[in-house]
Amino acid sequence: MRNKLNVIILMLLSTTLLSFSFLDEGKVLECGNKLELVSSANERFTVKVTTRNAFESTFFILEEGAYTMVASQSGTNTQELIYKNIQPEKVYKLVIKFSANSPLCATRQLTGLTL
Repeated sequence: MRNKLNVIILMLLSTTLLSFSFLDEGKVLECGNKLELVSSANERFTVKVTTRNAFESTFFILEEGAYTMVASQSGTNTQELIYKNIQPEKVYKLVIKFSANSPLCATRQLTGLTL
């Protein structure tokens, strides 16, 4: 009985320590790479990219069930990206690839963007 209790306690402690190694203030892995839609109006999207890394952005439009690339650009550090001439009846997607060490930190995306 005592061995079972020790095993349960050890498992709970291991799970707790493992969760603290991945979480910090509710953010998984603390990548430092964030993507936020700031505004969508006047035929434009404004997106804020927050990072300390280099990144490549690719902007897509959904046409006939498939995404087609509209624009791409590279950048470094935190920036606002503006995409113009947005068609109100269309759906868009933005994919940002960061030069990050962890695969979980390497990509962020906004999908289903519409005006």
